[in-house]
Amino acid sequence: MASLLRRLRGWSRAGRPWVAAVAGTAGLLLLSQLRGQSLDAQRGAYVDCQGCFVDMALHTDLPLLAFALAVCAALPWIGRARIVRIVAFTILALLSVAMAVDVGTMATLGHRLLLTDLLNYGGEVGAIADMALPYLRNREGLLAAGGLALALAGFGFALLPTPPERARWPAGVAAAVAGLAMLVGFRTPPLDYTDTAFLGNVVAIQSIDSGLRHHSKAMARRIRALPEPAPRCEALPAVAAPQSIIVVVLESWSLHHSALFSGLDDATPRLDAWAQRGRWFPDFVANSYSTEAALIAILNGRVPIPSHRSWGALAFSDVDADFHRGLATRGWHTRFATTGALHFGERAAVMTQIGIDAVEGSEHPAYVDMPRGPFEAASDRALVDRFLAWFDHERPPGPFMATLLTVGTHPPFVDTDHTDPDEAGEAAALRRMDREVDRLLEALDARGVLETGTVVVLGDHRAMTPIRADEARRFGESSASRVPAFVLGVGATPGGAVPGPYQQTDLLPSLRALIDDRDCRTSWQGRMLGPVPRPADVVVYAHPRLRNELRVMQNGGTYRLRLDGDDTGWVGEAPTDGDAILDEVMRQRLSRDPPEA
Repeated sequence: MASLLRRLRGWSRAGRPWVAAVAGTAGLLLLSQLRGQSLDAQRGAYVDCQGCFVDMALHTDLPLLAFALAVCAALPWIGRARIVRIVAFTILALLSVAMAVDVGTMATLGHRLLLTDLLNYGGEVGAIADMALPYLRNREGLLAAGGLALALAGFGFALLPTPPERARWPAGVAAAVAGLAMLVGFRTPPLDYTDTAFLGNVVAIQSIDSGLRHHSKAMARRIRALPEPAPRCEALPAVAAPQSIIVVVLESWSLHHSALFSGLDDATPRLDAWAQRGRWFPDFVANSYSTEAALIAILNGRVPIPSHRSWGALAFSDVDADFHRGLATRGWHTRFATTGALHFGERAAVMTQIGIDAVEGSEHPAYVDMPRGPFEAASDRALVDRFLAWFDHERPPGPFMATLLTVGTHPPFVDTDHTDPDEAGEAAALRRMDREVDRLLEALDARGVLETGTVVVLGDHRAMTPIRADEARRFGESSASRVPAFVLGVGATPGGAVPGPYQQTDLLPSLRALIDDRDCRTSWQGRMLGPVPRPADVVVYAHPRLRNELRVMQNGGTYRLRLDGDDTGWVGEAPTDGDAILDEVMRQRLSRDPPEA
């Protein structure tokens, strides 16, 4: 019996690399399968190839699996020192966690796990938990957690020492499997698809997706010497200036939600009805893909082109014509209000930096003891109640500009008001938002604001949910960057649909022209308001998935611009003013970098 136990113990020790390889890799395979299913949900219908992306995900993940197998195979030979085994396990554990978090990020936000996002938002533990916990309660979340647990448990055997003379056979098998996986990994991809950055494995996308490569010193000197483009100015017919400006930014309100704007879903019928009472923009473009970036475009009037130093919103400190401080010199009060936490994205600091007088968020006493959703936010109903209370009882005398940001339609779509106890998900959240913004607009109309003021309602970015087949067929690649927008009140006549590529960065120059009766714009800016609207000559927006690329719209065409240090340039055909646009993109990026960069 003792001899048998010794033999079993010996087999157990010899089989540790095999157990680590099989169990750990099985966990990674499960995560790869889940990633493929998310990819297929988002892209399969778009290319009319259901199931193809599951194979594509496995194809791109095979090098990672082969690497994990190779480490397990090599440990019996190189891992006699404990520190080597600890380092090996740490690397494999980090890889497993990255793959698992990538799967969850895709499922909840429709984006990939990127280091730049991690650096900017990794400290927002509460907001991350708000989105992650509901995901972990559903089937896919539980499977992802199970895959991670299996991988960590399997690779945990790497910490246990195994004499190489007892591990040659299992180590050899693991090495052979690793080599086979490597060979399979180099085969022709199962689907010819160009969106590599979105499809690649979680390690590969980091090297091609950030766009943070710096320029050489010589190139930087040339670009910094370029002057800022001078605006073209013209006098406009004198009209009555608005006495108030209210900008309502709706979280994730997207083209496909609106029957009016897309002919697809009818999730926001009240908003559609209001849009038809004013001026609406069926071809409106969000200049980027996050709320922080949308606020930069809307309130700074700048295209949120990623800076070399990070995505930090504080890098965007300048405002077109110093708009908010310019209003203050004329006696206007400016404010920003949301129910979300102001520490997220350094929102309070950003708003103060650009000259907005008052900033309110989740910490305001009006929201004490209220149920909270993502970003510590109270409901959209609470935001409307708070703004109307301010308007009726706290508003200072004189004109004002107020920007309201809703949160209720952000995943995971928490019903903090408990108004839809039998329903959950995006559709119910959109109905709540539609109802509350309708109530706000009715109240403003009753108070005479639509006669003397300007109200702008628009989405911040396309919803972080899969792009559907019907949406993709109708709007093509721009589906990922299209949001509804409409204007009521002063500056919105004549009403009706105004076609053309209007964008979020058009808002500030449009408001300035309305107030001054003088239109001063660069070729990158349009005029949304007044009797004769004009779209911009050039529309630039950040691609929501290829983070190192911009899209440029000019003369009815759309062009690709890749951010890559001195090699920044056009992918394929360039627009008419390609060189000038390229220089201006680089000038704007370098203007937000430290001088020594």
